[in-house]
Amino acid sequence: RAPAMFGRMGQGTYWTGKTLAAIAHLMTIAAEAGEEDAARTLETLVRRRFLQWFTGAGPRFVFDRSTGSVLGYPEEFGSVAAMNDHHFHYGYWIMAAVQLARRDAAWAAPGAGGGMVGRLIADIATAERGRADFPFLRNFDPYAGHSWAGGDGIYFGHGNNQESSSEAVNAWAALVFWGELTGDRVLRDLGVYLYLHETEAVLQYWLDVDGTLL
Repeated sequence: RAPAMFGRMGQGTYWTGKTLAAIAHLMTIAAEAGEEDAARTLETLVRRRFLQWFTGAGPRFVFDRSTGSVLGYPEEFGSVAAMNDHHFHYGYWIMAAVQLARRDAAWAAPGAGGGMVGRLIADIATAERGRADFPFLRNFDPYAGHSWAGGDGIYFGHGNNQESSSEAVNAWAALVFWGELTGDRVLRDLGVYLYLHETEAVLQYWLDVDGTLL
């Protein structure tokens, strides 16, 4: 049934990434439950989908110098036209890559799948200022303490919005895991910073756990 999950809701960067992450997690669960045949079948599905997108055979990611961004086609939810939701979309891809890298460290190497994963990470969370390719922390607002999803600030007159804090948290958790798996301590620590600030913002601004905002 897993192959049928692809395309049920959409064919673009969001729904493909979300499906990839779900199947990759299921792969890990199957392996830990001793169902290695099922895990290998699921791994094959995940690998094929990554290969399809990473090599540009049909659906694809491309680097656009004019925007300083990795853009995915087909786009969904204005991810290209309005630069929306990149950390939501790419967070799922990175999390799926984490699960695959747990089984195959060689796949995570820069000369293999890890090279493109690194570009997705740089798109949403470059910590260096003044780079020629990607902007500093594209989606995260250090002053506000959380990320923004809208790329053009128009969102029905409500500014940049952040309609899915849980998906932002998922993206930053994926950075922590990827940094730990690949030995990139700088990335791991950046992921920890983003994760802790985003979750605290959710608790305070969205849930008002201390009862100070109402």
